[in-house]
Amino acid sequence: MAAWLRVTYVMAKRELWAYALSPVTYVLATLFLLSQGYSFWLLSHSLSARQASLSTLLAYFFGGTFLYWFFLLFLIAVLTMRLFAPSQEGGVRRSPRELLLSTAAPEGALVLGKHIGATLLYCALWAPTATLLLLLQRYGGQAATLPGVSILCGYLGVFLTGQSALALGLLVSVLAPSQLLSAAASFVTLSLLLLAGLAADVQNATPWLQALLASINPLFHMDEFARGIVDSRRVVYHLGTASLYLFAAAWLLRVRPGNWRGLRRAWLRIALSATICVGVNVVAARHPLRSDLTQAREYRLAPELVDTLRSLPQVVQIIDLSAGRDMSDRDELDVRWRETLLRAEHTAKDRLSVLRVDLDRQREHVRLLAERYRVDRDELRQGVIVVHGEAEHRAGDPRTPGDPGFGRSAIIRRDQLADFERSDAQSSTAAASSEPILMRYHGDAVLEQALRTVTSRRTPSVCFTRGHGESEHDSLTASGGSELTSALLHENLTVRALGSPQELAALTAQDGKTTCDVVVVSGPERPFLPEEVTALSAFLDHGGRLLVLTGALMDRELSRFLDTGLEDLLSQRGIAVGQAVVLDPPQRLGDSLAFVVEQGYAAHAVTLPLLGRRTLWPLARPVSVQQSRLPSWQAQVLIHTSEQGLAESNLARLRVARSQAAPTDVDAIKTALAAGVQPLAVVSEAQRGGRAARVVVLGSSQLAWNDTLVLYNRDLLVSSIKWLVDAPIRRTGAAKQPGQVRLVLTSAQQQRIFVFSVVGLPFLVLLLGLGVRWLRHAP
Repeated sequence: MAAWLRVTYVMAKRELWAYALSPVTYVLATLFLLSQGYSFWLLSHSLSARQASLSTLLAYFFGGTFLYWFFLLFLIAVLTMRLFAPSQEGGVRRSPRELLLSTAAPEGALVLGKHIGATLLYCALWAPTATLLLLLQRYGGQAATLPGVSILCGYLGVFLTGQSALALGLLVSVLAPSQLLSAAASFVTLSLLLLAGLAADVQNATPWLQALLASINPLFHMDEFARGIVDSRRVVYHLGTASLYLFAAAWLLRVRPGNWRGLRRAWLRIALSATICVGVNVVAARHPLRSDLTQAREYRLAPELVDTLRSLPQVVQIIDLSAGRDMSDRDELDVRWRETLLRAEHTAKDRLSVLRVDLDRQREHVRLLAERYRVDRDELRQGVIVVHGEAEHRAGDPRTPGDPGFGRSAIIRRDQLADFERSDAQSSTAAASSEPILMRYHGDAVLEQALRTVTSRRTPSVCFTRGHGESEHDSLTASGGSELTSALLHENLTVRALGSPQELAALTAQDGKTTCDVVVVSGPERPFLPEEVTALSAFLDHGGRLLVLTGALMDRELSRFLDTGLEDLLSQRGIAVGQAVVLDPPQRLGDSLAFVVEQGYAAHAVTLPLLGRRTLWPLARPVSVQQSRLPSWQAQVLIHTSEQGLAESNLARLRVARSQAAPTDVDAIKTALAAGVQPLAVVSEAQRGGRAARVVVLGSSQLAWNDTLVLYNRDLLVSSIKWLVDAPIRRTGAAKQPGQVRLVLTSAQQQRIFVFSVVGLPFLVLLLGLGVRWLRHAP
C-alpha cells in the first residue's frame, strides 16, 4: 500500500510540474481567465443598471453563461488529451502509456496520480477568479457583500463537475490513438452530456425520463450549487462517475495489445462497476439530503408548511401550469417555486405528487385540465398551479377518484407567489425589456394555505342576496359578479343566491343553526324590507357572518343618496355608513372618481395579503367606526385613504364635476373640503356563544364587478370572505426576502474593472508563462 501511495504521489507531482513548465498551460490559463473576466465585466455592468438577488448573481458567475461552459469543456479536453494518448513529434510517435507501463508501476496508482495532477492544475486555474468577487465587494461596498458560504458552495460545484469531467477526459485519453483525437472526442462527449440534460425541455419526455435527465444535467447542478444548495445526489453522482471513469481507465491500461481475454475481462469489470455506480445513485436519489447553505436560509421550507405536509390526511396532487417551463427560460421566481415543490414532495413522502404540464407542447392536456378545474385563458396565460386533494371514496358514491368534481382543488395564481418591483434606475427601454426584480417570495405560505384548503373536510356556503338591485353573482356582464364567484369556487366555497324574503327569513333554523355561512349584500339599490332586516339581525345574533358592499348609491339625477335599509343594523354593531363620496386626489385615476389604496391597510387578517399592494376603489363612500349599541360588538377600521382624502356630501358639486361642460375637477371640490384620512372599510365582531358573529363592510360595491375586479380587489374580497368563514388566510409574515445586490459604479470604476478582469489578470498569467519559457531556454 505504501508503494502504491508513493507511486501516486510521484506521478501527481510529475504531472503537476509538467503542466507548470509547459507554455501551453499558460496560454490556456490566459484564455480561460479572459473569458471569465469578460463575463464578470458584463455582470458588473449589468448590476450597475439594476439590482439582482445574491443567488442570481452567483448563478450567473458559476455556470450561468455560454462562455463558462464552452471554455471549461475546451480547457478540460486540452488538459487531459496528453495524459495517456500518444503524440506525434518530429515524425516520432511518443506514447506516455507505453513508457509508464514499462516501469511495472500499478496501473491504478498511475491513473490516480495523473488525475490528481490535472485536478490540482484545474483548481489553480480557478483560484484567480476569487479576486473578481473581491473586486465586486471592493467597489460595491456593503450593498455588494457576498456571503462566504454561498461562494464556497459555488466553488464546490466547480470542483465536483470538474472531477467527473476530468476523469472522463482521462478515460478518453486512454482509449484515443492520438492526442488530437483525444481532445476532440473529450470535447464532443462532454458537450453531448451537457446537452442531454436539456433534452427533456425539447421533447415531451415522460416524468421518469425527465427526472433521469435532470439528475445528469450539469447546468442544473451548477445552478443549485451557485445558489447555496448542496444536494447529496449531485455529490454522489459526480464523485461516483469520476470513480467509475478512473476504475475503467485503470483496468483498460492493464490490457496488453492482442490480449482479447483480458479485454473482455476488463469490460466485464467496467460493466459491474457501472451497475454498482447506478445502484448507488438510485439509493442516493431515494434518500436525498438537501442542505440550504444560504445566509438567510432562503430555500428552507417554513415550519408551518413542514407541519402541514407531514400531517396530510390524504393524497394531494400539484399540477404546475406556471409560466416558467424551460431550463433556458427559468427566472428567479420559477427557480424558487421549483425548489419549494421539490422540498415539499420530499417532505410529504408518498402523500404529495407534482405534475408539470407544458403549456406549449401539451395543449390538449392543458385544455382538459383547464375545463376540469375551471381555469380560464387569462389565468393560463399568466400561469397557475392547481392543488387537488383526492377525497376518500365512500360506499355508494358513483364517482371515482378520477372523475371531475371528486375531491377538492385550489388555484394558485403565479402573481400570488411573489412581489416584484422594477428598479427606478432603469431607463424605460431597459425596464421594458428586463425581468422585474423579485422582492418578497410567498410560495411557502401560499402552498400551505392551498394544502389546508383542499384537505379540509368542511365546505362553507356563501349566499348572495337578490331582489334589491344587487349585482348578480353569476352574471357575465361588466357589472356582474361571475369573476368573484369563480374565485370563490376556486377556494372550495359553495355559492348560491337568496332570491326571496322567505329564504332570508329561513337563514336561522329553529335549532339555532344557520343555513349559510356567509351572506353577501353586493350594492343594493333598493332598501331591504323590515322583515328582511330582522332576519339578517337574527342571523347575526346566532353567530352568522355578513359582508356588505355598499357604494355611494345615488339616483340617476345625482340629487340624493339612496338608503339600503341596513344602516340601523350596521349602526347597532358600531359601523356608520356615511352619505358622501370619498375622493383621494393624489391616488385618483385620471379624471374619474376612482382611486387606489396602497398604504392604508390596518393590521388585520383580512388585509394581510394586501400589505404593499394596490386596490381600486370606484365610487366609494366613507365607512367609519362609532359606538356600538349592542353589547360585546367591537368595530375596527380596515382600510382608509391617504391624509389627502376627501368626503364630498354636496351632490351639487358632484353634478357639476360629472357634467360634460366641466370635466371632473377634484381640485375644485378640494377647496371646499378639509382633507383628512377617510375610512373605507370596517370590520365588527362579537362573541355569540361558541361562535363569533362577524360583519365586514366595504365602502364600494363596484370593486366586485367583473370590469373592476382588477389589481388586488379579488384578493381583498376573497380574504374578507375567507376570514368570515374561518378559512386559512395567507400570512405575509412567512414571506422570504432574498438578499439583493446593486452596484453604484462610476464610469471610471467600470473602466478599472475592465482593465483588471479582462486585461490585467490574463496578461499577468501570460507574462508568467513567458517567464517560465525564458527560464527553460536560458543558457
